[in-house]
Amino acid sequence: MTGPVQTSLEKTGPRPPVLSEWLCTILASDELAIEISAPATVLVGQTNFDIRCKYSFTTGTDVSVTSIELQKEWPRGSDVFQTIAIFFPPDGAEPTFSSSDVASRIESRATLTKPYNESLSATITYSVTECEDEGRYKCSAHYHSSSGAGTIYNSVYMKTVAKAKAPYAAPVLSVTGGLIENEIVEFTCKADVGKPAGKIHWWLYSANKSVPLNLTSIAINTPIPVQNPGICDTNIVSTLPFHANKDDNNAKLRCSVDQELLTRPTGQLQDIGYKETGSITVFYAVRKPEVTKVPDKLEYNVNTSLISMKCSTFGNPNPFLTDDDERGKVTWYFKRSINSQEIFATRVPNIHITKREVKVNNLNESQAGIYICEVQNSFKGNTYVQRTEVQIKMAKPNKIVTTPATPERNHEYLIPTKFHDNLRKKGTSQSSFQGTVTNGAPPGIKIEVSIDEAIMALGRKNDGTRKDVITHDRTTIMH
Repeated sequence: MTGPVQTSLEKTGPRPPVLSEWLCTILASDELAIEISAPATVLVGQTNFDIRCKYSFTTGTDVSVTSIELQKEWPRGSDVFQTIAIFFPPDGAEPTFSSSDVASRIESRATLTKPYNESLSATITYSVTECEDEGRYKCSAHYHSSSGAGTIYNSVYMKTVAKAKAPYAAPVLSVTGGLIENEIVEFTCKADVGKPAGKIHWWLYSANKSVPLNLTSIAINTPIPVQNPGICDTNIVSTLPFHANKDDNNAKLRCSVDQELLTRPTGQLQDIGYKETGSITVFYAVRKPEVTKVPDKLEYNVNTSLISMKCSTFGNPNPFLTDDDERGKVTWYFKRSINSQEIFATRVPNIHITKREVKVNNLNESQAGIYICEVQNSFKGNTYVQRTEVQIKMAKPNKIVTTPATPERNHEYLIPTKFHDNLRKKGTSQSSFQGTVTNGAPPGIKIEVSIDEAIMALGRKNDGTRKDVITHDRTTIMH
């Protein structure tokens, strides 16, 4: 007898669909040779693959085969073989399954084909593969010859592989009720990554980005269990630490599986066997609002036809998108001056108010003052409030309005029409002058000084020896 020889087996006709080359071992004696062939690897769920036992005569001696026995090592690694089926020569009885435990696991999904004269092959054809079909198969030929009865056998090992499956469910969040900005939470994803073991990948689909962000590198995976023969379920759990950002509001998280047996229809890992969350809610506190004036001026003439103040902010919930309920609201307030009492802006006459805008029509003194846009939102038991003030200051005809003072307290005054006559008497018709004002206006502060106050200030002696002067159009006018 010679030892087993492993070689590739050429067969005629279409070959059953397998993942790798077939394995074939041949053992020969002086009288008989026996070979067994099977796919090296079969995919769980694959249909119609064969295991074949073939015998042939090596000499012209009088040898007759009485039966061919197909066995499988069961349990695996035990070196104990149970009989699956018995085959007989071409002129013998039909093949039969044995009553063994291993045969009972196969019989319902396999058929037996007896040897025929041209091939002398005994064949078992599996209609569908199960993971437990992995193992060592042995083929024995029992025979009689002139030297007596004998048995020759050979074996081959067949492996099974399994595709990874889509995760069992969408990623599970460790908290309920939405996330809060800067909150750190965990998402978990569980999947059977198949055999050989694959991986779980994580992807963040932002509402405002077209390409997903791969977060796999920060995920924590449970160790892949040892893959024992005949066990194809490889369940792993992947945990993703997630730092919530306001830009993640309405994003989706996807976990997908990747494995060498899986086909990538679009070439993208994120598109293979996946489950994803619904839109993620990230709550964040309302930001300080911005109020824009149109036209944007420091001061406005009386009866200015229209002044618009528009308020904007962002937060989630966004107070501009709520119904002024507990989730968020916008309120406009008004006060005449910094130290005045606030009132609701709706009490100011001849203005139009919406959430986003206040419109002042035909500006008058009752409308001049400080307008306040206050925004607030609430979530998970907390309320957040922000406000911004904007001033509508009116330049009245009977006022002298100064520009910001220099450190020397020099001011430029806009002179009302009725004061022009006093200037004309001094030989000028200009409408502005500079003077040293001694009424206590601090440097750098815009002030309003009445005509009478200005005349009195400019006419007062500072030190008892010099009169204040008005410098006007290069003409010094004494008072």
